[in-house]
Amino acid sequence: MILLYNITMRKKEQLTNELHTILESMGLDDYDHYIIQNDISDDMTIHSFLQQYLKDHGMTKKELVKNSLLDRTYGYQILSGLRQPSRDKILALCIAGKMAFHEVQRALEIAKAGILYPKDPRDAAIILCIHNQLYDMYDVNMYLDQKGFTPIR
Repeated sequence: MILLYNITMRKKEQLTNELHTILESMGLDDYDHYIIQNDISDDMTIHSFLQQYLKDHGMTKKELVKNSLLDRTYGYQILSGLRQPSRDKILALCIAGKMAFHEVQRALEIAKAGILYPKDPRDAAIILCIHNQLYDMYDVNMYLDQKGFTPIR
């Protein structure tokens, strides 16, 4: 199941690169045609992305919310689409869900929350935690605190 998810993600990344190439060759008047031809929509939401991730990885909402250290009610409201989470809340859910770096970046993109930026010191520390598979939020927050940064809240 995880292999299929990774293949799908790579295909989406490939498609994104192809779409960039198409856009480079188009004029401003071609926008509507581009949207229709390439089936571009704004359907993906952060809660639908998280729901699909949970389904694909056999994780429950209860596990995700508990491991994220978010308030239980607030976490469930995010997962049901009733709340639009902040960047830190998305990061907490992604880390608690043991997402790979590219999946975290995709979640942040979907939520329009700003991807992790390696030139930002706090973001760099978070990136290191993800790449080193440090998925316990207590440990991540302790690491951030040791480096002088605000914990993920």
